[in-house]
Amino acid sequence: MSLRFKQEPNATRATYTPELGEPYFATDTKRLFIGDGTTPGGVDPFATDPYGDLFNVKLYGAEGDGVTNDTAAIQDTIDAVALAGGGKVVFPFGEYIVTGLTVTDPYIIFDLTSGATITLTATDADCIDANAASGLEVHGGHLVGPGKGTADTDACCGIALIACVGCRFVGVEISGFYHGIRPDDSGNSYDNDYINCNIHDCTHTALWPKDGDCAAACRLVDNGTTNAHHGIYINTAVARGVRLIGNHYEGNTGGGVQIYIDDASTVNGVSSVGETFDGNGWGYIIATNHASAAITNLHIAGAVVDGCVVTTGDTGHGIHFIATNGTITNFRVQAVVNNPAGRGLNADAANLSNGNFDVVVNGAGTVGAYITADYCTGSIVANNSASYGVNLNGAQYNHLSITARGNVTSGVWATGATTYNVLNLMALGNTGNGINFQAATSYNRVFGVAAGNTSTNAADSGTDNNLFGLTGAAVVQTRYAGTPEAHVTAGIGAICSDTTNGKLYFKATGTGNTGWVALKPE
Repeated sequence: MSLRFKQEPNATRATYTPELGEPYFATDTKRLFIGDGTTPGGVDPFATDPYGDLFNVKLYGAEGDGVTNDTAAIQDTIDAVALAGGGKVVFPFGEYIVTGLTVTDPYIIFDLTSGATITLTATDADCIDANAASGLEVHGGHLVGPGKGTADTDACCGIALIACVGCRFVGVEISGFYHGIRPDDSGNSYDNDYINCNIHDCTHTALWPKDGDCAAACRLVDNGTTNAHHGIYINTAVARGVRLIGNHYEGNTGGGVQIYIDDASTVNGVSSVGETFDGNGWGYIIATNHASAAITNLHIAGAVVDGCVVTTGDTGHGIHFIATNGTITNFRVQAVVNNPAGRGLNADAANLSNGNFDVVVNGAGTVGAYITADYCTGSIVANNSASYGVNLNGAQYNHLSITARGNVTSGVWATGATTYNVLNLMALGNTGNGINFQAATSYNRVFGVAAGNTSTNAADSGTDNNLFGLTGAAVVQTRYAGTPEAHVTAGIGAICSDTTNGKLYFKATGTGNTGWVALKPE
């Protein structure tokens, strides 16, 4: 059907019968009508429509019977709305079969709130392909793709956005595509909202937010087939100021949320507030993989990460930082991580710095919190981990409050070039040591309580580490090149070895760096 307006000088509603779906402008009434193929003058789409800007796809010939290919009829409806300057494309309840729909004009609204379904049968097309369609909205309904694992190219999205600004997707269910909703990476799609959407069973990733986008109260479930596929994927420098609020991520093969930069760009100001995770490969994975890549001003607040599992690759961690190339700086992480298969907090990144942790880890399958970060502050609680509660490995210049209870190997294990850290410690009831500084560590200061641990409450094989007030410590060991008197600060009961001659000294009295006496062999 060709889309046209009938505007002959004598065309009146009584003298002309427009064909099905034909927009018809009656010169006598100066109004737009829509042809149904039988009624003289067509029907007035506004007469019974409370919205006044509604175009019903069935008036354009769509069947919605789950069998008929309704692509042409729905596309005609979309084009008619575009000619009218925008409005609603309304889908009565039913299943509409399509091979791909295109929107190239602004302010078009897909109204599927009747519970309608649009089913895409093609594997190499997008269900809704929007280009320069700012203000596009989709409300309600279900977009169904050809099936997880069947839709296997980037060209098969539930909704694809190119140069689209200010779009809103509310209460939409999307399933069975390669990607659920994917804006392009050009930077021309931004400030879009995804509200209360349910995106599941996609081959790759559910949602790719860009600059200024907001995803709130969405469910992103069972997406992906490898650890490179996620619930939400934030990448490139056109993903600044993204807001994630109260979404739920479950069963995604990779991360619930991945922020990953592999080029010379910076992602700035991503916030994630009140998010919940259950059974994903990772809860969060935050990574840079380029010498000039940067992630900065990241804010995670009120996250609850449950049961991360090993799917493929290095999965199973609750919150996973990687920055062997590039930098991750100026971040804040506030989260509770429960029963991950791997590490609860894996801050294993050489260039991770200037952050704040407020993290509780319960029942980690390996280490509760693994820290190589520098210049960080905050609090870490690690309970009942299958390995160390907290493992500091090469961490420097951090000021952390650590509580480690009931961990299987040790409460805190410090190794590598772990130096110049200040720790406020409570290490209780761990198997092994409460805290143990290995040989390469140096110049760390520890204050607090270590008690009820099955081996030594506190042990130190490093250089110039000072451990203060560790109640119940059976032995506190340290080393110094020379006599410790007036040089090494420790609590009563500590032992210090002189590395120049092998002599041992015992801290017998006093506080600070005095009160050391040499131990004499009998």
